[in-house]
Amino acid sequence: MVLIRHSLGGVIISQVAEQEPDKIAKLVFVAGFVPKDGDSALALAMTDADSHLGPALIVNKDQGTADVDPTKLIDVFCADCSAAEQTKLQAHYRTEPVAPLGTPVHITAANWGSVAKYYVYTKQDHAISYPSQQAQTATATFVKTALLDSSHSPFQSQPDELVVALLGF
Repeated sequence: MVLIRHSLGGVIISQVAEQEPDKIAKLVFVAGFVPKDGDSALALAMTDADSHLGPALIVNKDQGTADVDPTKLIDVFCADCSAAEQTKLQAHYRTEPVAPLGTPVHITAANWGSVAKYYVYTKQDHAISYPSQQAQTATATFVKTALLDSSHSPFQSQPDELVVALLGF
């Protein structure tokens, strides 16, 4: 099985790989968080000084949810998208629960470390900045990587280029 995930999904597939390493042939991170043991998506995000996401977050502690300021949504996630894709993003954006963001993962070299990993960097990313992506991937071994000159959502802004990168893996 090949697991391909984006953004927060990088933490999720890392935990799945820890639990079921023999069932997974490849992990593919697309502008995704790459945790170390004990990391959470929120902890990784808080170390990203170049991200526009932190200042745009609106946390509702009573509800246990977070939103991105609607006036900053495009800049954070899809600055290079067409007007049609930006409209689609705004129409489909939903509030996120905070708990999954703060839940630490447990990964080991024996399990997670045994699964082949691939990474698609997004150079113009304002959610998980390119320098943060580089720092996170420096702590793991990747079979192959690709670099797209895109925002955080290449599946919206550069779908053809993303498919080429994925097929290269």
